[in-house]
Amino acid sequence: MYIFCFNKLKYEHWATGEWPKVRGVFTDIKLICTELRKVARECDDEDVKITGQLEPSFMYSMLFKQIVLEIDFDLRKDIRALAEHARKLYKDKPEQRQIIDQFVKEYNGNVDNNPVRWYSGECFTYKMLNKALGRLDVSTLLETGFFMRDLHQNVEELYDKQMEDNDAQFSKTVF
Repeated sequence: MYIFCFNKLKYEHWATGEWPKVRGVFTDIKLICTELRKVARECDDEDVKITGQLEPSFMYSMLFKQIVLEIDFDLRKDIRALAEHARKLYKDKPEQRQIIDQFVKEYNGNVDNNPVRWYSGECFTYKMLNKALGRLDVSTLLETGFFMRDLHQNVEELYDKQMEDNDAQFSKTVF
């Protein structure tokens, strides 16, 4: 734990043994940022594995992504199935249920429908997809597959447009 405050003397005793998890008390934002960067680098260095192999979960996620991009989804059926699943998950959240209804009415499953907007808003698509990705919940991931495909294509399209507008060349990999 790192404490950022305006009066270091008032809280400095926390870092001297009373609270073993407190690593420092700072009054300067630059100093605390420097310390956090240093600790983050140390963690990264400790986590680096020296092997010639890819993590299995990374390989599975890449394979899954490729599969999802190739599936020919039945959009109407899949949108209804996703909405039904989401309604069960959010049965006690009327604001999410309204968004689900709006999604069913408006989402046509193409890049023009702006999947990035649906994903980046505070709505069920973001929450369901991130939870499923974090848990590798394959059934929910397949249920959201059409949306993941559209989101992937939308991100690629936005990237291409940005590169075209900026006349810059960078490699692209969309996960």
